[in-house]
Amino acid sequence: MLTNIDKELNRVFLIAIKSAFPGVACTDAGVMKNTAKPKKGQKQTDMASYSCSASMKLLRLLPKGSVKGGPKEVAATIAKHVPQHPMIGTIDASSPYINIFLSKKYVSAQINKVLCGSIDPPTVVKQKVVVDFSSPNVAKNMHVGHLRSTIIGECISRICEFCGHDVDRVNHIGDWGTQFGMLIANLKDKFPNWKTTAPPLTDLQQFYKESKGRFDEEPDFKVRSYEEVVKLQSGDADVTKAWQLICDVSRAAFEGIYKRLDVTVHEKGESFYQSRMQQLAPHLASLGLLTDCPDGTPRKLFWTTPEDKRGENEIPLLVMKKDGGFGYDTSDMATIRYRIEECKTDWIIYVVGTPQQQHFNLLFAGAERMGMLDRTKTRVDHVKFGSVLDANGKMFKSRSGDTVKLEDLLDEGLVKADEFREMRTKIRAEKGQPPMEMTAEEIKQSREAIAYGSIKYADLVQNREKDYKFSYEKMISPTGNTAIYLLNAYARLQQVNAQPLVQALDAAALAKARKEMEVCVDVDPETGKNLTEQEWKLAQLVVSFPEVIEKAMDELLPSGLCTYLYEMASSVHKFYDCDDCRVVFQKEGKVAVRLLLLIEAVRHTMKTCFDLVGIRVIDKM
Repeated sequence: MLTNIDKELNRVFLIAIKSAFPGVACTDAGVMKNTAKPKKGQKQTDMASYSCSASMKLLRLLPKGSVKGGPKEVAATIAKHVPQHPMIGTIDASSPYINIFLSKKYVSAQINKVLCGSIDPPTVVKQKVVVDFSSPNVAKNMHVGHLRSTIIGECISRICEFCGHDVDRVNHIGDWGTQFGMLIANLKDKFPNWKTTAPPLTDLQQFYKESKGRFDEEPDFKVRSYEEVVKLQSGDADVTKAWQLICDVSRAAFEGIYKRLDVTVHEKGESFYQSRMQQLAPHLASLGLLTDCPDGTPRKLFWTTPEDKRGENEIPLLVMKKDGGFGYDTSDMATIRYRIEECKTDWIIYVVGTPQQQHFNLLFAGAERMGMLDRTKTRVDHVKFGSVLDANGKMFKSRSGDTVKLEDLLDEGLVKADEFREMRTKIRAEKGQPPMEMTAEEIKQSREAIAYGSIKYADLVQNREKDYKFSYEKMISPTGNTAIYLLNAYARLQQVNAQPLVQALDAAALAKARKEMEVCVDVDPETGKNLTEQEWKLAQLVVSFPEVIEKAMDELLPSGLCTYLYEMASSVHKFYDCDDCRVVFQKEGKVAVRLLLLIEAVRHTMKTCFDLVGIRVIDKM
């Protein structure tokens, strides 16, 4: 198992700090990865891998006069007390920052772990986790507004599962409420034989619009719609069957989208919580937390803070509407109660847009006031995200002004992937190169990987809390921080593996080399060449995977994983184009096994990351 270098170095330097300055309360050594770029004339191999910034903080904590000099002298004192550790090559305390250089032997040993097995997840206390994401409404098309929740929620689920948590991916679909009364009433009117002959409800969105139009304009239809709702809530067999039929049509459409995006989600919609919603008001009343509406209407409210601590602008949760029905607040209160009290969930993650932030603040505060949420035992997170905008920074709409259907957006992605392939073929022809040889199945796989991978990555790479502009042109660019740039780096590594000389290597000798050969050495015993900057950068990236994945899980920020993938892809391209990093020597009939092992570890790490962000890898572009 790979070690989280950042955590381990912090532990080691805390020991040094406590030894150098006994009695000083310091819990963070301030060790962090060095992200600075080499200065002009400086090589990557001469750059510190990590640094410790504790000296400035310690200078403020230490009694005045107890240390001569400033932070530079404090850093030097800490450095003298750093214990020997196989991870540390050398340290430099010539400035207030202590520069830490990783041991090449240690990095080689870590890479050998990757080569001899898989990239193991970090050690975590296994928890029962619910990730609530996607959540479309029945009888409506999934649209661009569902894109971010679906993609981000899937990625977070994969990360948590990889780290060893027991994850329940929940699709809290809108499959209950007044709208089903009008849908069922219209179904009975339009298809009198619906119980014996399946109605052709291929366009539920249009059927919904038609039903809503009748509901708004026909008083008799509106009355019948409410009657159907009452029948549905009371469990009428025929009405329940009609409701199930409508849900099944929507479900098939949702599942088509999820299949294209490689999304796995377990449906548990609002209808599941109906009986629990009915129990909520009496339960709140028993706690003395249910109040009448000040305007005299029969609505029931739940204030999430006591009256003496309530601010002027605070709003309550609406537990019961004036017609006795339930809304969004009741549904979510019943849901979180079910997850905490019945399912004994340790961690609940809601992947819902930023506009719902106030609602979730109220929801969590309400759960605490009811006594069912103890944040020392149950973690709750609202993973908020911004909107998808067009090139002009406005809400992303179709040409007709409607919200863009998610299915149409994915279809257009396939068209753009075809355009990319045509462009690549044209560029190869201009260079006198033949088209890439690919089977029909390889073309299909490449097309889908590029289309869907580009859409996913363009979303995940963003700071999820901010809006972002959707642009097919940018996301299918072969340069820059795009999925295509990343996939091309992986494909280049695969091309090295496909070389006949590599294929002909003795399997037993390779297996032995995986266990014993030092991948990162100052001088290559095979060629006599010095360790290149490209090799050292790639090697350090491989061994830093644990800290990247743990941070992405703890902070619920997939963008950190994307940044790591991009940094690795950039280094792969530089490695591939470097004359000193040749792996296969055709004329000499030789293979640089040490470098081959390095790119094997890199490829395996990249494949793991691609899986986590939900992007399919391809061997040919």
